[in-house]
Amino acid sequence: MECIEEPSYSILINGGYTKWIKGKSGFRQGCPLSPFLFIVCSQLLSNVFLSRGTDLGIKIAHKSQKISHLHYADNVLLFTDAKKKNLRRLKEIIEDYCSWIGQRINYPKSSMICGKKVDRRKKKMIEDFMGLKAVNEMEYLGVKVALRRLKKRDYQILLDKSLKKLNSWSNKFISLAGRMVLVNSVYVNFLIFISSHSLIPLGVLNEFEKLCRDFI
Repeated sequence: MECIEEPSYSILINGGYTKWIKGKSGFRQGCPLSPFLFIVCSQLLSNVFLSRGTDLGIKIAHKSQKISHLHYADNVLLFTDAKKKNLRRLKEIIEDYCSWIGQRINYPKSSMICGKKVDRRKKKMIEDFMGLKAVNEMEYLGVKVALRRLKKRDYQILLDKSLKKLNSWSNKFISLAGRMVLVNSVYVNFLIFISSHSLIPLGVLNEFEKLCRDFI
């Protein structure tokens, strides 16, 4: 344990010892154990919603269960209706969760989307109460989230990124078999990830297919 709990080191350089260097223990970004810490903390938040937030959430279908939150590492999506009691309970859960684990909400990077039935006055009230900025659409994990049918122009950024990736591959000397492996194992999976979150217009799918054919 002396080698783990903040030891001190002195390095021998050219026959002389340096000053004492005090080591520090902890987790940093890139450590293999850091994802497990996020999982442990996320499970704590899920347990709180199960015990204290059973009334929170929204239904995506008439007979489906309510969805109150979705996790991805340190990103969280929260769902609730625009009622004062539910908003108050949601804020209490977030504040308790932050006090337990020491994390804080990054308000400049946080935002909220309200349904069409929420008028401007009520939206302003929710903004002031929750401390979040109301937007019409936002990006989450590279996918645009909006309360409307996405069009082809919404996927233009993804098309530009995919074209840039293909151009970086084409600059290398890759055989035909290698190009097919890259398309099937990397590029097509990128398209599957997007299609699992939203309905992609047919024109965008044809554009992706054309990029694949040109690269091969």
